[in-house]
Amino acid sequence: ELDKINPDIVHGQGSGFYGYYALRYSKNAIITLHGLAGKFFKAARLSDQISNIYNWIILLFLENYCIVKANNIISINPWVSELLKRKKYMGKIWNIPNAISEDYFQDIKINYKNKNLLFVGSILPRKGVLHIVKALKEITYYKLFLIYQYVDKKYLNEIKMFIEENNLKDRVTFVGSCDSKQIFEIMKKSCCLVLPSKMETAPMVISEAMAAGLPCIATNVGGIKYMIDDGLTGYVIPKNDAKIFSEKIQKLTKSPNQYLKMSTDCRNRAEKKFSIDIVSRKTYRLYKQILDIK
Repeated sequence: ELDKINPDIVHGQGSGFYGYYALRYSKNAIITLHGLAGKFFKAARLSDQISNIYNWIILLFLENYCIVKANNIISINPWVSELLKRKKYMGKIWNIPNAISEDYFQDIKINYKNKNLLFVGSILPRKGVLHIVKALKEITYYKLFLIYQYVDKKYLNEIKMFIEENNLKDRVTFVGSCDSKQIFEIMKKSCCLVLPSKMETAPMVISEAMAAGLPCIATNVGGIKYMIDDGLTGYVIPKNDAKIFSEKIQKLTKSPNQYLKMSTDCRNRAEKKFSIDIVSRKTYRLYKQILDIK
């Protein structure tokens, strides 16, 4: 198919097969690196590492190939750029974040009085969902809504057991899978996004929440510290600490004026960094520069 199109540039998303084939086909290939597989391998449970060992080996091989062969890599977060430099990457690094849907850029007022916490992601050990459920035990009146698609059944049962043992059943809602419009509707009824992960690169849900004016509380892993201005658009906290999570949730909703400013700063930051218009312009300029088009 690529031979029929004969493109000037082949842009591969990720360091997997897309990136591999882009580099094999074109000297003007660009790779967008969404993270490094090795970091996620280390963050996975030992049982997951062992059961998926062949997939991990393939991913790590393809990733190494892409980093060695690519002359141009788009980094979606400064943290990715740092990792590439540590690996002695010799090509050019272009810092362009992921764009998010215009569905989230709407003029709404987030109400701090809602007392609804929102988690969006997979229910996996790496996502640390149990820690936010434990934090819920420490604070009254708040409710947690979990939007998810992929589930580790063993981990899900562990979470449900904790909920049952601590009488939190009425305060945790397992929403399941939602599209962007449904997520946005739930965001409007929430006071903040919570992300207690043990490893992330640059979660798009943080960008989406910020576009909606929803402050975020997330753990200091991967590139999260480059997305959230601690104390300005949310809070960045240590991982595996339910107590600090509960403290920051209460602090976030304590002052109406501070909360309103934080919500406004979230939206302004998202408009400047994550809108489709901004990201597409940066990518187009990159294409022109690689092809030496004035």
